[in-house]
Amino acid sequence: MAEPSLAVWDAVYGLLKAGLTCAVHDDVPEDAAMPYVVMGRLDASDADSHRTRRAEYFLYLSVWSNAAGQFEVLELIGQIDAAVHATRPQLATGRAVSCRVTRKNAVPEPDGLTYQGQVTLRCIAEH
Repeated sequence: MAEPSLAVWDAVYGLLKAGLTCAVHDDVPEDAAMPYVVMGRLDASDADSHRTRRAEYFLYLSVWSNAAGQFEVLELIGQIDAAVHATRPQLATGRAVSCRVTRKNAVPEPDGLTYQGQVTLRCIAEH
């Protein structure tokens, strides 16, 4: 069986690619133009019930923009929420139980020119 984490990662990546108006990266190319979203860390933990093998996944996304102010970052955070929150994406391995946005924020970077948004997703999958 394939690693279930990969199935969750791929499903979320597909939702983001289809639902966002900017690029989505796992590894940001050196010449990438802003704005873009980076799929960062994925944490997985056991969430088995007595009958079902289940895992809880937290995916950490970063939104990057060099537009003036936080508007563009907040707009993209809204697009992420619309694309992913309360979904049950189709997985290549296993079955998604739920996928939810659990945290959102936006902050200016120290350079005074760049803004970063952060979104945390919580997905539960059976496998």
